[in-house]
Amino acid sequence: MASLSGTDQLHLLICQCPALQTLLWRPTYGRGFPHAEFCALYIESKWPDLDSITFKAAGINIPEESHFRLLQVAKQPFRVLDYHLSGLGPRTLELLMDQHFATMQSIDLCYLGNAGKWAIKVLTSFPRLERFSAETIFASHILEGEPWVCHGLKELTVFIDMDVVERGQFRNQLSAKEIQQCRGIYRQLAALRELRVLDMLSKFDTIWGSMGSALKVPLPFCLDAGLELMAGSVKLKKFKLWPGREEVNERELAWILEHWKQLRRLDGGWCCTAEGGFFLSLAGEQKKLLNKHGINITEDTSDDRAVEARLRWNE
Repeated sequence: MASLSGTDQLHLLICQCPALQTLLWRPTYGRGFPHAEFCALYIESKWPDLDSITFKAAGINIPEESHFRLLQVAKQPFRVLDYHLSGLGPRTLELLMDQHFATMQSIDLCYLGNAGKWAIKVLTSFPRLERFSAETIFASHILEGEPWVCHGLKELTVFIDMDVVERGQFRNQLSAKEIQQCRGIYRQLAALRELRVLDMLSKFDTIWGSMGSALKVPLPFCLDAGLELMAGSVKLKKFKLWPGREEVNERELAWILEHWKQLRRLDGGWCCTAEGGFFLSLAGEQKKLLNKHGINITEDTSDDRAVEARLRWNE
């Protein structure tokens, strides 16, 4: 089917399924996506039962007006909207919140600029949410917002920016006030008892040309900063973090092995040496211990950039 253009796939295949409920489409790169035709056909009720749309390809950007019309004419509330939602504006997001909040199970806001506050609205408004992705959420938005209602959330992919001031190239500790803020974030995460995947690495991005205050400060992977509040997250299978300048030591390692017994993958990365190069530094004994418990340490390739994972251990 890869030889067919996007338009041919739409008319020869998808249009032949009037009872379609779930659409997972992987358009071939470079062949284009007929978003205007697709939206027009949906608006004409070509697929009255369709309530789940997933497009797995880069560059699929549906215009704002099409987004609005899709949500407006939906015969039933959507369960899944996973594609580049970069064309959403305020009125479309309000419509999404107003008419689809009760049924939405999966949504991706990674390509929506300045999505932080909208991401918080999703987390505090969509009770059936199971999968959620966004690029960045600021800690202040979490702490100032309402409690999250998506207690059945299974996969969360987002970089949590503590939004605090960097103090030089290497930040070794947070203030007492900042530690309390971190604990507030972990307390919110700890309420997600069904969580299987917590990815705070893949969507992290920064300007590598500056090693000063432009760098973002991640949620520290530290028991004293509140990690211990997540002892009840016993279903967690994959954890991806950017430890920043904070060191992950053997105390946290022992805690992981004691409490996250279903964990099978631990990724760390986006860290650099003083010279600006990437490196992988994991003591052989710690790696053997993790492997013994079925936990794999893997390299991260966020956004198709080969970045070596790094976990630093205090002896």
